[in-house]
Amino acid sequence: MLRGGSTLMDPTVLQEASRIPPDARTHFKVCRFIMEAGVKLGLRSIPVATACSIYHRFFTEVPLESYDPYLVAMAALYLAGKVEEQHLRTRDIINVSHSSCSTTCCP
Repeated sequence: MLRGGSTLMDPTVLQEASRIPPDARTHFKVCRFIMEAGVKLGLRSIPVATACSIYHRFFTEVPLESYDPYLVAMAALYLAGKVEEQHLRTRDIINVSHSSCSTTCCP
């Protein structure tokens, strides 16, 4: 049940979901990637939130088509770790993002 008593299969809810711009969907997916990678890297919640904030702040100034969003997300994770004094190795960020993004990855 959603607010107002509607369900997910309600046609009005589906119409509202279809009106979400593609850029917003991409940003949502990438922020979810940041959160999942942060958990895998053992980050606390503050650096993960800082990484999401850095990511969004970057794309308020630059069009989405100019840079790969996942590359910016990895840079945001690294920078957030530095800002919040929870340093990460670059190799760890690359390995976690590769295993998260690759469907053919072997453990």
